[in-house]
Amino acid sequence: MTQQRLRSSPPESLDLPREDALRSAVASLQVVLHLEASMRSAANAELLANLVATDWGTVVGAQQIFVVRLHRRRQDVLAVTGVSSVERNAPLIVAVSALARRFVEPDEDRPRIVRREALEGPDWQEYPLPHLMLAPLVEPGGTVFGAVLLARSTPWGDEDVALAGRLSACCAHAWLALEGKRRLRGGRWQGLATALVAMALAALGAVPVPLSALAPVEVVPRDPDLVTAAIDGVVRTIAVEPNAAVKPGDVLVRFADTALRGRLAVAEQNVAVAQARERRLAQSAFDDRAARRELAVATSELRLAEVERDAARDALDRAELRATKAGVAVFQSRKDLEGRPVAVGERLMSIARPEDVELRIDLPVKDSILAREGAPVRVYLDADPLDPLEGTVEQAAFAAAPVPGGGLAFILRARIEGSAAMPRIGYRGTAQVRGETVSLAYLLLRRPLTAARQHLGL
Repeated sequence: MTQQRLRSSPPESLDLPREDALRSAVASLQVVLHLEASMRSAANAELLANLVATDWGTVVGAQQIFVVRLHRRRQDVLAVTGVSSVERNAPLIVAVSALARRFVEPDEDRPRIVRREALEGPDWQEYPLPHLMLAPLVEPGGTVFGAVLLARSTPWGDEDVALAGRLSACCAHAWLALEGKRRLRGGRWQGLATALVAMALAALGAVPVPLSALAPVEVVPRDPDLVTAAIDGVVRTIAVEPNAAVKPGDVLVRFADTALRGRLAVAEQNVAVAQARERRLAQSAFDDRAARRELAVATSELRLAEVERDAARDALDRAELRATKAGVAVFQSRKDLEGRPVAVGERLMSIARPEDVELRIDLPVKDSILAREGAPVRVYLDADPLDPLEGTVEQAAFAAAPVPGGGLAFILRARIEGSAAMPRIGYRGTAQVRGETVSLAYLLLRRPLTAARQHLGL
């Protein structure tokens, strides 16, 4: 009986490793199936690439994974293990892109082990994970559209290659389901399609279109009456409000006149003194020869004092600026002018008629080909963009001038045509200045060609 038990015990002990191995295999298979299900349920290609870079390592045993998307003339690294954002110009990323393009064959559908000795460049020689495996992503037709590069510090085995092949096939299937199968370019249909596209583009490029440019525009008064400082002084008060209606004779600006009144008082006293001296010398000139000699000098001094008095009185009269014609006062704000020292000729405001306006267009220098008189203009004001105004350029500046926004521009003056109500002075918007008719190809390529010739000297 004891011998029978001893004979039956070894088979039971031999079954335990098989059962553990079976359980381990089932667990590994479940992990692989779960990973495949996760790849097939990815919402887009970016999430799929990140899933491959993060989850493949636990199944295949890779320490770092690169997911590469291959195009006709370039390759993009979409995801890297442990990296949230891929810097495409990093040396290692550039090296991975070159490796994927070099070692993936057009008809290769199985992973291959890449030896670091076959790689060139210092980036691979200093890379801490020497054992590399490249798993291609293949379409059903056999075309490779991507690759997964796996790296670790220990050598790869045949079971690792087989597992990577299964996972890459599942990844390729999921990727194609998201993006759609790429159609291979080539053959007779490619030439026909290329010819048709070229003919369509040539026909479209020959379509005649008007040459045009966009420029900022402002509604300004036509021939306004400029109100400028008549004396050097300080503005005391502005007697009108902005955009207020004025009539001839209305006071617009008052300057500080304290010094002017004092100057006039002194000048009047000098005249009184000169008159008294002249009268005294005139009475003494009948019997005094010296008085007769001084009388001419006294008379000249009196004339000089009278001139100074008249100049002081004229300056005091000019301390008030009055309107010379009817209109509205155009300026920014009273607070900006009151208390400000000004010089003779400095502009303070203008008097304009609201019904007599024009358009001021600042045409950029790069569009100077359209700076000509008679060019049609369409204006879209910011205050009324749905009702464009039509106009015609009446005057085009001969040379470019600085504009308030910075830079240089050609100043165009245009009249408004076909509008019952004139826009308000100060309205701004965008003007479309149209020129001669050109082909669509010239319109689209004019600025790129200009830039190329300026930078490359062609």
